[in-house]
Amino acid sequence: VRPLDADTYRLATTMLAHRLAVAKSERILSLRERSEALGLLERKKGVLVEKFKSLERHWKMWSWPVAETRIEVDEKTPNPPVDGKYSPAATREESSSVPRIWDAF
Repeated sequence: VRPLDADTYRLATTMLAHRLAVAKSERILSLRERSEALGLLERKKGVLVEKFKSLERHWKMWSWPVAETRIEVDEKTPNPPVDGKYSPAATREESSSVPRIWDAF
């Protein structure tokens, strides 16, 4: 499954490339060269983990959880009236600029 956003796609493909590099490095016969290659890849893994955590924070911050009190909307849900006069709801702050904006129209 391909991720929908570019950052997640880049992270997923970079993780796959990293895993391939690890698999190739594990086949190196020289212990010293294998250790050096795997050490470098371990540092790169840390960068990938940080990128994942950053994206995860973004996903959690911008997700829209369904509230328990929200009703499920389907084809039987009645449509709200659209031809009535619109008046913005009163706010707690009477100094709000919302009424002034609407009065300008």
